Amino acid sequence: MNYLKNRTIFKLYEKVQPFLDYKITLRPELPGQNVLAVVVNVGDEVLGCGGTLLKHISEGGQVDILYCSVSNSEDVQEYEKVAHAIGAKNVHFTPYKKNNFDKVKFQQTLSNLLSKVNPDIVFVPSMLELDPANRAISKALVKIKQKESLDFLVFAYSSFLPILPNTLIDISKFAAKKKQILEYVNQIQRGAVRDYVKIAQGISQYWGQIEDTSINFAEAFLMLTADKYTTLAKKTL
Repeated sequence: MNYLKNRTIFKLYEKVQPFLDYKITLRPELPGQNVLAVVVNVGDEVLGCGGTLLKHISEGGQVDILYCSVSNSEDVQEYEKVAHAIGAKNVHFTPYKKNNFDKVKFQQTLSNLLSKVNPDIVFVPSMLELDPANRAISKALVKIKQKESLDFLVFAYSSFLPILPNTLIDISKFAAKKKQILEYVNQIQRGAVRDYVKIAQGISQYWGQIEDTSINFAEAFLMLTADKYTTLAKKTL
């Protein structure tokens, strides 16, 4: 009976399991210089990888942020404030509606930006997220990979559902700044029912303690090469 209730999860696990390394590695830094963070909903990038981006920039790294669904100038101004608070060098916007991320035009736009930025690492929402728009980013990478080679590492981050990570980053020194940015996100998320600050603190405290009781806050990621990530996404989505 339990299997019948959870068979979708079991089937998903069977697809994902061969690709996962269950040894979680605490990394002192990101294994690359140029980073692109792909974001569907403003705030998700702060919640899922904001501390890591802050840490990377403080160590001399470069971060570009892409907001995939921006419909008006007011959104542009608010999203830029978030990105600049993180310390992003460049901020990019696309005007596509969230139900159009699976269209060729969006895929081409993302492909062009990847070529322009030439990132060593790309942060994307996990392919297992509940929001179809978040999952569509991974689908877009699959489509792009079918046409061209992708030479970067993917760091899949969580914005709603917990992930099965293989990489942790200690963000303890940047937790206060992350909290400050999330407080602003709470303000601009009009009518939001979730408190990003409480969610972020709880999740990052959990991952810190899982690795080492001396770590106050950590962020967790599934890190794979673009080849392995898109292969897994193709099987999963």
